[in-house]
Amino acid sequence: MDFLIRNVFENSDLPGAQSSYDYYLDPKKDMSFRPWTEIVPEFGYDSKLPFFQLMVPTVETIRQGYCLDLLLSKQKPIFFTGITGIGKSVIIQNMLETLNKKTGLIPVQIAFSCLLYTSDAADDMQCVDLGGRRIIKKK
Repeated sequence: MDFLIRNVFENSDLPGAQSSYDYYLDPKKDMSFRPWTEIVPEFGYDSKLPFFQLMVPTVETIRQGYCLDLLLSKQKPIFFTGITGIGKSVIIQNMLETLNKKTGLIPVQIAFSCLLYTSDAADDMQCVDLGGRRIIKKK
């Protein structure tokens, strides 16, 4: 894939020392390729946050968040995948929280796993739980 990206951008200033995945195209400055390491912020520990909501910024989390933000801003569909524990859920939750603050939209989260039946998900989307009472939405 690196070879393909380099062919597409053969007339650009994409550095050749590392993988093309180590750089992003910075549209805010001069449309040059910049290393992801330049935009990784320092980690600030917040003892009030639960462990699973902590976001430790790394090159990978910044890269995924950047791509998520870019695709959302262009209203493109997104499929986030990867092994357990790399921060997918936290990245998406942070993005939804940011959208909530910017737009006032309230995100609704539905967790899917291999143990979930599609009929259960459909049932959850068609009803509202109000303190133990399930209110069925009319179609």
